[in-house]
Amino acid sequence: MRLAKLLFLSTFLFLISIYNCCAQSNKVNTINSENIDVPAAMFLSDFHIGEVYGSVTKVLPKNDSIKKYYDSTTVNNEKIYYRREVKKLFQTLDEKCKKNNRIPYLILMGDIVDMAVHNSSDAMNLAHSIFNDTTISKGKSFTSYFDTIIYIPGNHDHHVWKMLQEQYYISNSMELTGIASPVQQQIIGVLDLEKGSMSKDSVIFPDPQKNFLSRILSDTKKPVYIAYPNLYIKTDSKHICVTHGHFFEPGWNNSSLNISKPGESINDSVYFSELEKNNSPLTEFSDYAIAQSMGGLAQGINDIMYGDSSYYQTYLKLVAKYPQLFPVKPNKVKRTKHNDIQKLLEHPELVDSFLIHTQGQMLDEDMIFNTLIYGHTHVPCDSVQYIKDINDLMGYTLKFNLSIYNTGGWVGIDDVSKPTPLFIYGNGNIESISLDLKEKK
Repeated sequence: MRLAKLLFLSTFLFLISIYNCCAQSNKVNTINSENIDVPAAMFLSDFHIGEVYGSVTKVLPKNDSIKKYYDSTTVNNEKIYYRREVKKLFQTLDEKCKKNNRIPYLILMGDIVDMAVHNSSDAMNLAHSIFNDTTISKGKSFTSYFDTIIYIPGNHDHHVWKMLQEQYYISNSMELTGIASPVQQQIIGVLDLEKGSMSKDSVIFPDPQKNFLSRILSDTKKPVYIAYPNLYIKTDSKHICVTHGHFFEPGWNNSSLNISKPGESINDSVYFSELEKNNSPLTEFSDYAIAQSMGGLAQGINDIMYGDSSYYQTYLKLVAKYPQLFPVKPNKVKRTKHNDIQKLLEHPELVDSFLIHTQGQMLDEDMIFNTLIYGHTHVPCDSVQYIKDINDLMGYTLKFNLSIYNTGGWVGIDDVSKPTPLFIYGNGNIESISLDLKEKK
């Protein structure tokens, strides 16, 4: 059944692509019919607000070679520091939003606020400051460039997902009905850029202005929709899966291969729920609880990668005693120039399982999975082809031909790890934006 539907949809998309190539008239982008030069959405991930080496911090890094790339501003009588690439991002948005146009969607793809290495209250307050501050860009706040926000939690802001679950399914439900609702582990959002609409029946908080993220990200309480772990986007030429990317690595995915029994296939509709249930406890411990209960330990461990920490011996003891909770030995950053597509090849069994069930869910939405946008690794990737035949548990061979994009990251920016936001237009074209600084302080 899946293969028959896949064949039908592939043929349909092929005929549509032929029609579009042959048509001589310019198709007006229905999501922004007044100005087709304005993007339909911007993708941004791994902002790591609160992380000392991230985009926005209360404390400058100790490393002088990194410290010099930060500027400061004062918000509510408190000085905050931000990477100079943040200002360049504002300048890019000014160029894209001429004549006071706004971009319909801002898609935040996880690790926006960093609760894994920083106090959660400070991280949230810093997020409110940087998204609403008007001193960096001539009286305009960051979210004033957009109409609607879609938030996809990652691993460093996984606790944001837990907070949203408790707010919607427990607190709000109890207040309204006196009965708590069953807590859902996945909320698959579907955004149709042709229609300019977000599927409300698949996203919690039907009123997108009644969740705490709306107040944090926008003083004017712009609509904020939540999707986890995937957002699916329909355009004329692309059917896109947008995800943070932490489930591609064993540090945040220890159970995807154990969800179903040998020879059995788990239903696509519940796969990500099971994945989340099995991995959430360890993610909450490693990427939230340590930073909230053990003071500077989490930041100290993170600083090891930049050679500024006295916590290395402490961390080695934790690795020896709790190997499942501390699976990775951090070292000073030693990156080599490579394309992020190689990251997908490091743990093929995890990636294959993710892709198979993503394709299944997208088929249920009458979509052919042909584009993947993710973050997490901090290494940008721009329209690299990922072609692979994958055998599912039922013995069928599924063919994948994906265009891969990665939005990079904002922590310890260098020639390899760097922020590369993406813009998508109504016709499906994707533009990768470089924020490399031309002048160094």
